[in-house]
Amino acid sequence: MIENVRVAILHDLPKIKFYVLIVSIWAAMTGCLGFDQPEVEDITSGHKWNLQIGASCDSVYQDLVELGEEKDFGAVALVGQKTFDDVHKIRPYFPYYNWVNFISTVGYADRVLIGLDSGRVSAIYAGGAMLDSVGYWPRNLDDEVAIIHHGDTFDELEQAFEAIQNHSHYQTYQYLLPDKPLHLPFDPAMRDISLWYFTFQEYYSSGELKGHSEVRLYFENEKLVRINHTFTEN
Repeated sequence: MIENVRVAILHDLPKIKFYVLIVSIWAAMTGCLGFDQPEVEDITSGHKWNLQIGASCDSVYQDLVELGEEKDFGAVALVGQKTFDDVHKIRPYFPYYNWVNFISTVGYADRVLIGLDSGRVSAIYAGGAMLDSVGYWPRNLDDEVAIIHHGDTFDELEQAFEAIQNHSHYQTYQYLLPDKPLHLPFDPAMRDISLWYFTFQEYYSSGELKGHSEVRLYFENEKLVRINHTFTEN
């Protein structure tokens, strides 16, 4: 029995050597090509950059404003940010965001993207998958109150959306907010969101791209409890 095993091993030895060679070459090539595993940090005490474990949501936001200037990113995603079906519910958020999206939830793709700046409508983009800049919206209603124009105040925008919602065509639309822009004040509703996410590129002093960072901030009871940082080398 043992002798038969030896014979079988000797018979297959060239194949085994071949497979080992292939695996070795593949490992060497992937190493040369930079297929390295991402570096992951999971921090539950102390700090990372200027972000301190145990800090309040308000404080972390202010630190993110500074970090964004240093690392060149301008927004943070609020994972689980809710949608809205009534303009009066989303109106309090207008001062904290630079866009509001009004989008169809049934049937064909249709939406309008309203730019917000300094208390007024700064831009209007309408369409489906592709958006076009327009001077006013919507174009299918005769009700002047239900028309959004460039330069409308936030109150006028609210009134227009209220009238638009009353038309049957738009009763299945919802309001969506974008990622939270860091150049605008802290949104108090961020205290109720337990996961914030942002990304940025890292560069060498020479200006060459070093890699890509993904950061997740976890909150409990309005305090930062965990920082998960994944760095992928370029």
